[in-house]
Amino acid sequence: MSRARLAALALLPLVLFALGLLLYVEPRLDEGDVLGGIGGLVLMLAALGTAEGLLFRKVLLPLWGEKLGEKLYAGTYSPDADALVQLVEQVRRTGDRELLGQLRQMVLRQPDRLRGWTELASLQRYEFADAAAACATMQEAAAAVHDPQDVAMLLYRAAALARTALNDVPLAERLLQQAATQHPATVYGAKAAAELR
Repeated sequence: MSRARLAALALLPLVLFALGLLLYVEPRLDEGDVLGGIGGLVLMLAALGTAEGLLFRKVLLPLWGEKLGEKLYAGTYSPDADALVQLVEQVRRTGDRELLGQLRQMVLRQPDRLRGWTELASLQRYEFADAAAACATMQEAAAAVHDPQDVAMLLYRAAALARTALNDVPLAERLLQQAATQHPATVYGAKAAAELR
């Protein structure tokens, strides 16, 4: 909705209220019908309040919420419009290993985006049965992302993969140790520390 239409919509109840004052209340008061004028004024105030309340609730509040969401979350997000999501789905659908290289390049252009790394590792692990590549991707991701919770989670998951799919217990313990010592205050850092005991 354009700003001009929104402003017109917001002002319409006020214009109708002003017209009601001029055409109904003021003539009643001028004629000496004080009770009729005050009654009309009360009814028009109730109608104005209801109209403005509905306008606020049904039009203005949702628009403000949308604008606030855009500011807080850097725009409206639709998975269908996300190039990363589209490429991941295409790799899943076609099984084309060359597309995996394109996905890796896309992930490297946004190295702090956790979803890119986890999608890449998931494809490597489950679509291409390459647990070693998935484990290496999670370790690379742990070095690229900045949020301590994300780093600890990636290290923990890489350790689990090293232990279960690669049977590399020393690597698993080294990754758990890294998560536990570097990020002890995180959920996965605490889980890693508990597993090392």
